[in-house]
Amino acid sequence: MSDIIDPKGSVPVTPRSDVFVDQTRGQELEGSQVRAAAFSLDDGPVLMRSSDPSLKHRGLTIGFLTMVSISFITFWLPGLGSLMAGFFGGFFAKRWNRSFIAAALASVVVPLALRFLDIMRPVQGLHDLYGIGLVNWTILHIVSLFIGTAMGVYSCPLVERSGGLRQELPE
Repeated sequence: MSDIIDPKGSVPVTPRSDVFVDQTRGQELEGSQVRAAAFSLDDGPVLMRSSDPSLKHRGLTIGFLTMVSISFITFWLPGLGSLMAGFFGGFFAKRWNRSFIAAALASVVVPLALRFLDIMRPVQGLHDLYGIGLVNWTILHIVSLFIGTAMGVYSCPLVERSGGLRQELPE
């Protein structure tokens, strides 16, 4: 839902009698009432505040959550699982800076969470990683996560990696 906001303050105001309402948008459409757009003569532009929550660092958050979730799902594949996690996380982060920050955070969170879950078990020792051990698994996880991140960002289109559309120079 959106509220009409007075440009001079942040208090929502109700439309007054001197507000012109576009009546063409207020018709019934398949059982739901469409909001009418309001325009005022004396206040200037009408500001609309959306009540939808917006994510400030969307690419970083999605890349981080993708890396962590895929790493937890495939932790038993020491090199391949973190390589896939880095690839998909880097692809969703779309930029070098965001993807490497997400990989650095995921390379700390995942081994610490696995170690915490290992401590909480009645019988100590992560028996799923008998051959490689948790320390060596962590090193392999970090290295392959960063390699996968670089591959994921590099596989993104150049327009999305650079942050916008490139303008062609006139000849």
